[in-house]
Amino acid sequence: MKKFLIYCLTFLLLLTVSIIALLFRADGYTDAHYLRFTTPKQRSLILGTSKAAQGLRPETMNQILKSQLYNYSFDISKSPYGPSYLRSVQRKLDPNTKNGIFILTVDYWGIATKSQHPNDSLAFSENHSCVGEMKIVNQKPNFTYLTQYLSGKYYGLIFESSVAFLHDDGWFEVSLDEDSLSVNRRTESTLNQYRQYESDYLFSQLRLDYLLKIIDFLSQHGKVYLVRLPMASELMQIEQRLLPNFNKRIEKAVAKSSGYLDLTNKNNQYHYIDGIHLSKKSGQQVSEKIAKWILKQQWQSSFKKK
Repeated sequence: MKKFLIYCLTFLLLLTVSIIALLFRADGYTDAHYLRFTTPKQRSLILGTSKAAQGLRPETMNQILKSQLYNYSFDISKSPYGPSYLRSVQRKLDPNTKNGIFILTVDYWGIATKSQHPNDSLAFSENHSCVGEMKIVNQKPNFTYLTQYLSGKYYGLIFESSVAFLHDDGWFEVSLDEDSLSVNRRTESTLNQYRQYESDYLFSQLRLDYLLKIIDFLSQHGKVYLVRLPMASELMQIEQRLLPNFNKRIEKAVAKSSGYLDLTNKNNQYHYIDGIHLSKKSGQQVSEKIAKWILKQQWQSSFKKK
């Protein structure tokens, strides 16, 4: 009996050690969000949904701006503007930041809600996501995330994805075939999904109000810039039907910011992997364009002060 108990305890100990060792393997291949909750508090942030997460490349922008931008964007179900995202951003930002650069991407989906009660914050889907529930966003390894949000998906700790990789700076790199047949197939699938969204997602004044609150908060720590990323023309048509006066709606947000760059007038100049997310090459181009535009805004602001 004694030997049996020793064997059991030894087995449990080895199993525990093995599980802990496995959790320590978590990296950018593990999933689309984990590393964002393991990196230190940041001084400059890129915010938005998956369009920003996949499209905007901090490394490229930092080379131009001589900054330390970090991409803290997630996806449409986790990081639309609202109370959960505001709290998460507050946790991620270094409170001592004074001259940060903050790029907030804006579109219809970031200020809309999949609910018949779009201004009821208790019904917001992100409340029960990692963005809404994670209180510690800068711990490595982050066992809370690994046990609560990776549960049942631990195969990602063993098998590396050949399609997606989350970089240390928050850029979510997605590598898919970009031949016309593959792109057209994914684009049609995306459009069908977003056509369904037309009846599901409603404009939320409360989300827009929280966009203003996030701008107010970040403005205490640096300059806030708003960017509307380009998209395929078919998706643009959907957004225009849902909110034809988008730029009019966000006028207060623009007024509170240090500048607004609307790239949707150049939709046809870029390529997309699925109609909504920029290809890696176009993401590089857009990142460079935004960074150079911010440099110009900074120069103009400095000139006015003189």
